[in-house]
Amino acid sequence: RVRVRDELRPAGNGTGRPDGDCPAGSDWVVHAPQPQEIFDPSVAADGEPPGWIWLEGTIRAIDGEVRLCDGLDGACNTSAQVTGIDPAKADGARGLFLGRVLDHVVENLVIVPNPPD
Repeated sequence: RVRVRDELRPAGNGTGRPDGDCPAGSDWVVHAPQPQEIFDPSVAADGEPPGWIWLEGTIRAIDGEVRLCDGLDGACNTSAQVTGIDPAKADGARGLFLGRVLDHVVENLVIVPNPPD
């Protein structure tokens, strides 16, 4: 479960109902990635400034560390290191992700299920 909140105005939840202290009648803010916003993990980790970005790829455990591999086919020719995920539970997830780049590593990686078309 992922909760994204603004300190001054908390967000709702995926059910469309307010979550916690979200004011009734609050508008949803949805950000869908544009093609130029989706990055190859290896390029993003090396070239993007610190911050949150959209990524596309497949999570794999390789040599005891978690990698976000470029592409959705399971190959791992290029990748970026991901922290915070147990390597024993890392294989298989693929699709669009939000992650935070910091010091050439992807942190706080979150898969985005069923992104809007």
